[in-house]
Amino acid sequence: MKKTLLLIGTVWAYAVLCFYIVFIKRTFNSLSLSNILMDHGDQGITEFSFLAYNYVDNYTWIIVFLLTIILFLTLALIFKNSNCNMDTKN
Repeated sequence: MKKTLLLIGTVWAYAVLCFYIVFIKRTFNSLSLSNILMDHGDQGITEFSFLAYNYVDNYTWIIVFLLTIILFLTLALIFKNSNCNMDTKN
């Protein structure tokens, strides 16, 4: 049970970090709310695509890529230490 909770916690931590880095950093890069809402002219807020590449610099994608590598290494360590035994006894 502990290993399952650790696995779920790791995946959730990765998802929250990527959400913060990509979405929050992109959206609130400008402190003015009017700049966020009026940034797209006539389209308004409908252009709020989640992973719009032109709003995120290359360093953000490098950080997300490194976080993905860390996630897979962590998951590999969890599965290696569990010896492929995902029982609920411990």
